[in-house]
Amino acid sequence: MRILYVTQFYPPESIAPAFRASDHARYWKEWGNEVIVFTGLPNYPSRKLYPGYTTQLFSEETIDGIKVFRSKEYIGANTSLMKRAVNTGSFLVFGLLNWQLHKKEIAKDMDIVLATTGTIFAGLLGYRMAKALKKPLVIEFRDLTYIQLQATGNQAGSWKVRLVKGLELFLARNACRVIVVTDGLRDDLIRAGIPAEKISVIPNGADLVSTEHHYEDQIKLGYFGTIGISQNVLQTIELAQSLIDQGLDLRYTIIGEGAERDLVEEWVAVNKPHWLDLEHGVSKNELEARYSDVDMTVVSLVDDVNFRQSIPSKIFQSLARGVPVLFLGPQGEASELIEENNAGLALCSTPEANLNKAHAFVAGPDYHDRLAAMSVGAVSLMRERFTRESMAKRLLRILEEAANATKEARKAERKG
Repeated sequence: MRILYVTQFYPPESIAPAFRASDHARYWKEWGNEVIVFTGLPNYPSRKLYPGYTTQLFSEETIDGIKVFRSKEYIGANTSLMKRAVNTGSFLVFGLLNWQLHKKEIAKDMDIVLATTGTIFAGLLGYRMAKALKKPLVIEFRDLTYIQLQATGNQAGSWKVRLVKGLELFLARNACRVIVVTDGLRDDLIRAGIPAEKISVIPNGADLVSTEHHYEDQIKLGYFGTIGISQNVLQTIELAQSLIDQGLDLRYTIIGEGAERDLVEEWVAVNKPHWLDLEHGVSKNELEARYSDVDMTVVSLVDDVNFRQSIPSKIFQSLARGVPVLFLGPQGEASELIEENNAGLALCSTPEANLNKAHAFVAGPDYHDRLAAMSVGAVSLMRERFTRESMAKRLLRILEEAANATKEARKAERKG
């Protein structure tokens, strides 16, 4: 099977959508399929071009045996919605230009186009490519941006929300199949009028990585990921400060980039906490060793009803390494996954109630024993339900079904 995979993010970028795209592509390649990736220049989350790359209009490389075409995009600071829109919109503009100039190089006898969105423009680019090739389109929503916009303060009737919602639903209606990562996102699309039978849930996942854990008297927490508006990382710092104010010995390491990193830097500059280490983003390989340095990873979301259906991919990355998760955010799919599987601690109440629950856990005499039990449970959960290999198999099956159904439908049309 020949798959054209359209994604704005791909390694060496060290972020969730790049991990998902590259892991799936690698497995499909190993199983005898041909995968062509069309992506942008690596610059996220730092918004700086990675070493070894130049801002040329179009380039080609091979990663893990997979041909990767890179299209130019605007690279600038991720400090406002407008600048983010310019960056993601430029991927569409230059992508369309490169499609016209290099169509024969990019796509030869493709069976299907898979476009993954976290940026709506990657989906629109995939739609255009599929139309030009007269091949079926499968659209993958890792998030629904119109819901994220509402969760971060935009009114449902605002022009931004209505515009993005219209574009995302346009893609869902015009794709032969739709992939989402949680049951809640599937429900959102069904309520918006997308037929249930064309929507499949393929969660995020992660392959197991053996990690040694050494528990000490000091409580060690780590936040590894995007420091954006949706994450509200300041709330995690305030929780850590409150635990320290109650006399606990705690160390908190934050590694990442994002739109709200400046706010975190300002807080650090004003308060000068000796217990907090704030570092810039690192590569996937560099980050690996950090999991063994913490008792729990911290994952946070803005406590908003619109985020109840979200499960941040950082949760799966952590659990696959046997590291329990301390989650702050709304009661929903993420908190249920963690607490129902004894894979960490979910704080989904008022700041005072969250503090009391966290203090009772980390200050308890059985803290290390509970961490060890959670670590075992986390690995079992990931092995049984959420390996990346199993997710890649499920998604490949959907791609094959969609491609075959389209071929059969066209045969029937010709006979008719």
